[in-house]
Amino acid sequence: MAGLFKEEISNQWYAVSESPATWFWKKARNLPVKHNAFWTKMNAMRSLGLVEYVSGKRFHIAWLIYDGHPACVRPSQTLRDLAAQLGCTSPDDWKLVTPASIEPLKAVEHLKFTAIPRMVRGRIDERSKTPIPVPTGCEDIQQFMKILTDCMAETEFTGCASPVFQARFIGAREFGGRVYAQGADNYQNGISKAERRKITINGEPVAEIDLAGSYLSIALALLNAAPPEGDPYELPGLSPTYRDAIKHWFILFWQKGKAPRTWPRETPQAIKAMIKPKDIKGPAFERYPALKDVTSILPDFLRDKLDPNMLEWAVGQYLTGVEAKIMRTAMRRFIEEGGGVALPMHDGLIVPQSWSRGASGVVSDACITHLGREIRVEVKE
Repeated sequence: MAGLFKEEISNQWYAVSESPATWFWKKARNLPVKHNAFWTKMNAMRSLGLVEYVSGKRFHIAWLIYDGHPACVRPSQTLRDLAAQLGCTSPDDWKLVTPASIEPLKAVEHLKFTAIPRMVRGRIDERSKTPIPVPTGCEDIQQFMKILTDCMAETEFTGCASPVFQARFIGAREFGGRVYAQGADNYQNGISKAERRKITINGEPVAEIDLAGSYLSIALALLNAAPPEGDPYELPGLSPTYRDAIKHWFILFWQKGKAPRTWPRETPQAIKAMIKPKDIKGPAFERYPALKDVTSILPDFLRDKLDPNMLEWAVGQYLTGVEAKIMRTAMRRFIEEGGGVALPMHDGLIVPQSWSRGASGVVSDACITHLGREIRVEVKE
């Protein structure tokens, strides 16, 4: 059915070989369904009047290859009417995905730690990001991941695979810590934003709750600087048309722990043609002067553990750690006090729409707990 409707709800014919010996069903094509399974289901749909069918023609072509014309199938009017009745009228409704595993992770796999990487000639050595045992002192995070996993097992989802989670850290519990959903079609990055809006939790539509300008707001709080007002990416002397470039500049700033000098190769060409990074640096520091010494957000006990060359690298990892800590606190309170489930989205949560206002308050309270101030929360339904 996904194949029949993959383009649009129409009466278009689709060709498919009936003989398992043809190129169509070759193993190397890695089709999502095999010959016998396909035709068994297709014949059942024909019997139900859901599919129209025209037989193929079998004959020998040159070099005595047994091939011929394939059969043709298309959705019947009955099936198209049924799809319309059930609201399945968009190609996204018929997207074919590989299901994610729904086997619960073992307790030791709830957390994954890798070593703090080495810097070699000014670049991170990717080979040094080797797995390490979970350090002592992470029992509270282990407990949280178990509570989250147990809660997911009792919740009914549609529109995405049942979530299986793992929190990932780098070297210490203060670096990293985001909760990642596993599987090819996970709701975080395995489906589109449009598909994510169609998720239901226990039969209810969802809303997304995000921290506005998450890293920027957290960094300014840690630096005891004033929070951003209005659009956080509106900089003095720069046109609002540069907003995408400014936002991209800040992403690179958190990754590097310092102002980028050039646009990386993977930066979209439209941004490269818009403005140079050096032309954003001055206005950015003019509006946010505290960011000139952004490495000062790192606590002394972490600075003492790091190679001095890694302090700038640690900025983004530490901000991720604080953000993740806020989200863990909010999710745990939401589960224990609100009696509901929240799906983590790194800088936000996905919750049932009826709980969005209460969840927004829970996230704000978690910010106060860890930062001593609120961060503006945006709700998208």
